[in-house]
Amino acid sequence: MKLHSIIALLVVGLALLTGGCGTVPSTPDAAVPVARDFLRARADRSAGTLYALLTAGAKEAISLDAVVGQVRRETVSFTSLGAAVQADPGWVQVPVVDLVVRTQESEARWPEVRLTLHYEGGQWRVAWADPLMYLASQAYQNARYSEELELAESIADIDPYHYRGPLERHFAQRSLERPREAEVALLKAAALATPAQAPDVEDAAARFRLRLGQPDMALAHCRSALEKAAPYIPQLYSFRWQADALAVQGRAFLAKGDRSAAEAAVRDGLSIDPENADLAMLRRDLAAKPAPPAATPAPLKP
Repeated sequence: MKLHSIIALLVVGLALLTGGCGTVPSTPDAAVPVARDFLRARADRSAGTLYALLTAGAKEAISLDAVVGQVRRETVSFTSLGAAVQADPGWVQVPVVDLVVRTQESEARWPEVRLTLHYEGGQWRVAWADPLMYLASQAYQNARYSEELELAESIADIDPYHYRGPLERHFAQRSLERPREAEVALLKAAALATPAQAPDVEDAAARFRLRLGQPDMALAHCRSALEKAAPYIPQLYSFRWQADALAVQGRAFLAKGDRSAAEAAVRDGLSIDPENADLAMLRRDLAAKPAPPAATPAPLKP
């Protein structure tokens, strides 16, 4: 066993010995200190403490090594917690204000996210599935769609109130050429998404409709994604994300036969992200497809 795994397991055992005895009230307010301890452990990169606070379902689906890898990849900070809101009996969501997640590749500043907790065994436990979201993204990028679907189901089982479970299910079903199942999952993701998460779902919907050969619907979702993301650019949705969305918009215009609007989308996107790969491909496609000849004007009547 790796040294860091042994150390983390010892920390888990200590946390269980010191904090696992007795019970806490099942009231929503009693979940807030647990949420705070979890977030502090995440900020301190204390994988063992964090793992000890997870629900049984999360521990069953997520290995300790996956948690260690997650906390090593990211730096986390937050400003404050809001009052817990009961989602269902035994389930609450605690608002986390100004959550910042940094990795080597990116930084995301969430004005508010909801941390889900479940009451089990006389304790509030955290239903956290972020390591599985990372693994699902890797599976998607490497065309392991059946594996991605299994991960999506696990995410949804751990946290039934997080939009990413249904959204990952949508991506997997879409890639497996199951459009009906993909649409159902997308609607579920839209219903669960917060205002800050909604642009992510709208962008997925735009790409889905474009893939189905429905450019009008794709354009509507593109516009909605860009409008909803505007307050969060670039702190949450990067300039690259914005340019990628404009590339989808340009392809939707091109599918409708509106070449000038597609070219305008390319110009707008390149002004934001000059090195954008999706826009570069669209510009090459436009160059390879000559514009239709101008119509010959009708002769004037005498």
